[in-house]
Amino acid sequence: MPAERPTYETLRATAIECVQSASPILAPDGEIAIDKSRISAVRAPSCTHSWGPHYFALSRFPKTRSTNDFITHMERMIPNLETWAISIQDVVVDQERRVATLRTYLFMTPKGLGSKKERTIMNEELWYVTMTEDGKKVQSAEEYVDSEASAAVLKKMRAGKEAGVIWYSDQSGLEGECGE
Repeated sequence: MPAERPTYETLRATAIECVQSASPILAPDGEIAIDKSRISAVRAPSCTHSWGPHYFALSRFPKTRSTNDFITHMERMIPNLETWAISIQDVVVDQERRVATLRTYLFMTPKGLGSKKERTIMNEELWYVTMTEDGKKVQSAEEYVDSEASAAVLKKMRAGKEAGVIWYSDQSGLEGECGE
């Protein structure tokens, strides 16, 4: 007898948690951080994370990543950010295929000079999330980012470095991952 299909609600909740799990938390030292256990909890052990569109991803995110690789990527970004926030705008679920597409706004505020409002960039993203058979874990996540917004964030990070308020460097791993 075939396994019962996961419900729409289960798939929707899993997809939303996949995206929201990368939201910032306040660490005990008062700095922003990520909740690694939350990120890992919603993902299957073999979960992969990749970026698009294809041409943008080839030059900035050259490989599909494991959950641990995704966490490492986030940890490399955090010291350069004052904060970030994720706002989910829409979710479409294909129950038959166990896939959800989410339209999100990722507001990123690099450390630097000027007001928070001046430094905050909105990156409109699409997430394509495939779930496991039971719909309770993420099998793969593809994150399609606005390349212009990503470039603007990096430009502000470089300006912060020049002003001496940010540690951003080519050795941080960001230049090869999402730099120019």
